[in-house]
Amino acid sequence: TDSLQHVAFQTGGSVDPALAIAWTSSQGWGDDGQMNPFGEGKSLGFFGDFSFSPGEQPGPIGVIAAKEIGQGRIVIVGDQNCVGGMFLNYADNRRLWLQAALWAGHQSDKPAQSDMLLQ
Repeated sequence: TDSLQHVAFQTGGSVDPALAIAWTSSQGWGDDGQMNPFGEGKSLGFFGDFSFSPGEQPGPIGVIAAKEIGQGRIVIVGDQNCVGGMFLNYADNRRLWLQAALWAGHQSDKPAQSDMLLQ
């Protein structure tokens, strides 16, 4: 997350805060998905209702994590859309993808902890 200021997510999930290297702002929240166990009904699927509701986790919430495991490295991004074709050119998404790939491939140093806020 070196020198990144904003990463654009479409939707997504949170990551383990102990491993998080990027967080939402304090205005973010974990919008609970509306999923029925067997797909019945007309639920919104993995998406929440786009409104903060009682019981949902308020921000800041970790949304990108990185960890070294043995000789390997893993980067977890809470929303695959941010590095997909539609959002890759938004904000610092392309730089995030390049930095993550280089770090995971042992081509750069360990990612620094960051106070990067996602809006």
